[in-house]
Parts: sequence; C-alpha cells; structure tokens
Amino acid sequence: MEQVVFVNQFKLYYYQSFQALAEQYELQMLDIDLLLFVFNNPSLNTARDAVALRGLSKSNVSTSLAKLHQRALVRLQTDPDNRRLQRIFLTDTGTAITRELRSCQQACFSQLLAGFTPDEQAQLRQYLARMLDNICASLKKR
Repeated sequence: MEQVVFVNQFKLYYYQSFQALAEQYELQMLDIDLLLFVFNNPSLNTARDAVALRGLSKSNVSTSLAKLHQRALVRLQTDPDNRRLQRIFLTDTGTAITRELRSCQQACFSQLLAGFTPDEQAQLRQYLARMLDNICASLKKR
C-alpha cells in the first residue's frame, strides 16, 4: 500500500512542480512530458518512441504534437528511410522553453533526493535497476 501512496504523491509533487511554467507557457502536462522527452532523449525522437517509452496514448501524443507544432515549439520532419515516421525536433523557441522545464525537472529530482548521501543515491539506483529487471522479466513471461 505504501508504494501506491508513494507513486501517487510523487505524481502530484511532480505535476505541481511544473504548474507555474505550465501556466506561463500555456502548456498541458503532456506537452511538458513530450518536450522533455525529446530534449532528454534526442535520438528517440518519434511519437512512437514517446508512446512506447513513456506509456502515453497515441491519440494524446498526436494531439499534443499538433499543438506544439502549431505553436512553433517543435518541427516535424518525415524520416527519409520510413515515410510513415515523423522525427520531432525542438525549435529554438522550444529549446529555450524546454531548458526552463529541464531546470524545473532537475530541481524536482534534487528535492526528492535531498538528504541522501551519494552512496545512498547509488544504492537506490541499483535497487531501481533490479526492480526494472524484475518487471521486464515478468512482462516477458506474459
């Protein structure tokens, strides 16, 4: 039960951390998630990547990308090797805004790890990696 409470409280904390920037730039949390995904993972720059790795719905990603493109925060480019894929790139304006979002994200995680020693942080990363391995192994069995 405490894990569920942790996950829900973390989501609330994370979303509230971005509230001021979301209002300032008139962005929804999904828009912020997509901008940060592209910024943090430049080689994973398709809607398909965002859907697969962030667990977002295709229709929501599509709607958000259309809005971000219309606002000139992202540029969409058809992949020359696979015309069904569109690559997502941040524009200069999108990059500037996303840098602010990234600073907010880093502050959020810094606060989350406040009071943890570097050794404790490393140990936590190891535990989380093991948990991820367990999740992946379980999913493969299904």
